[in-house]
Amino acid sequence: MGFFGSSKKEQIKRELRGPFRYLDDIEKMCKQFSGQELNKGNSRRVFSAIQSDITNAKKKIVEYVDDIQS
Repeated sequence: MGFFGSSKKEQIKRELRGPFRYLDDIEKMCKQFSGQELNKGNSRRVFSAIQSDITNAKKKIVEYVDDIQS
């Protein structure tokens, strides 16, 4: 048990809330940009790839945190 009886896993989840909100905002912007017609041909693919990478990274972080022993 950690400080105030919270587990290490719960502490990590609390600490990740801020960064995850930031990643969520970037993810939404990339999705929005990848759906628009942009003048530069590669821009749509770049924003789509960034969005995909962020989504995958968030999933891996959640899986890692879930695997931590409380």
